[in-house]
Amino acid sequence: MIPHHEGALVMAQDVLSKSKRPEMKKLAQEILTSQEKEIDQMKQWRKAWYKQ
Repeated sequence: MIPHHEGALVMAQDVLSKSKRPEMKKLAQEILTSQEKEIDQMKQWRKAWYKQ
């Protein structure tokens, strides 16, 4: 799931850099914020559960 979420970050960053539409930029920023939090959570779980 982490690579899947990282893919969302790449796409959202692409929108931020290329889109001129404010609603798209807002959505992209929200995606970045939420996906980064979820990635951090999954990394914590992986470390706790699998010692990785």
